[in-house]
Amino acid sequence: MDVLGIIRSQYQAALDMLAAAVEACPDAVWDRPEDRNRSWQVAYHALFYLHFYLQPTEADFRPWPKHREQAPHFDRPPWLPEGEFVASEAYTQAEIREYLTVCRDEVDRLTPTLDLEAPSGFDWLPMTKLELQLYSLRHTMQHVGELYERLAKAGAAELPWVGMGGAPAEPLPDETIVIAGGCFWGMEALLREIPGVLDTEVGYAGGDTPDPTYPEVRGGRTGHAESVRVTFDPSRLSLATLLEDWFYRMHDPTTVNRQGNDIGSQYRSAIFYADEEQRRVAEAVTARVEASGRWKRPIVTQILPAGPFTPAEDYHQDYLVKNPGGYTCHFMRD
Repeated sequence: MDVLGIIRSQYQAALDMLAAAVEACPDAVWDRPEDRNRSWQVAYHALFYLHFYLQPTEADFRPWPKHREQAPHFDRPPWLPEGEFVASEAYTQAEIREYLTVCRDEVDRLTPTLDLEAPSGFDWLPMTKLELQLYSLRHTMQHVGELYERLAKAGAAELPWVGMGGAPAEPLPDETIVIAGGCFWGMEALLREIPGVLDTEVGYAGGDTPDPTYPEVRGGRTGHAESVRVTFDPSRLSLATLLEDWFYRMHDPTTVNRQGNDIGSQYRSAIFYADEEQRRVAEAVTARVEASGRWKRPIVTQILPAGPFTPAEDYHQDYLVKNPGGYTCHFMRD
């Protein structure tokens, strides 16, 4: 039984229902003064804690860049001194939809990594990760129900029930993306060891010269970047995780046309997306990494539609497997 797939499916179903409530909420009900907990507060509170309890531990949590400190709390939290609680200004529906997208990405990124038998990671919740996910889902659905009931009383059309029967998600097809971040030998060596990566192939992408060769690309006049085409199982490794936890840690994305001692546009940082969903994920992850402060300079990674990918010559494939101790400037940053 694919328990992680079921958890992911039910989180996404809960987010679908929350999204339906946000879309259906009239302006007059969104920030209505007579509601003890305003509708925008209920939605943000549900999203914040879903996002929070998906993390391995409290220390791993990085709030949404637009997070406001008091926004998740309906009343003064017990750790805040009397008189210091100031209610947050309202989020717009567009902002809540934006945070919904972030939470969807986090569900896809983090649920495949859950160790369901491990402790929760949160000292005040002495339970396993499995029980924590059930706890979090119940909490989310409590507030979805609160919004559904409020909207029904306000005369909204009947809102949908999503995921009736709790069937596990259909198996996801393998996914492929092309990424560039300097010499492809070192990148491939790290990428091929990631759990969930099924295949890697080094090659050339992003330029105008048809069927380029290594000497042509190395000369820097083809417009192509040394790249790696990565095929992965999205039920085990999400694109968001591949980019955030691996791609943006294995190379320096803040140097223009350079990686270590390798200089030239062929060594630039780039993500070549295959469709609009990959573009959306790449942009969201890049914004999160930028906001995290992990890198002290601005990220210069290009996010571009994928064009033709030309596999590199055979001797470049799995180069560091064939040549242990060969050249690389890639390593995983903390």
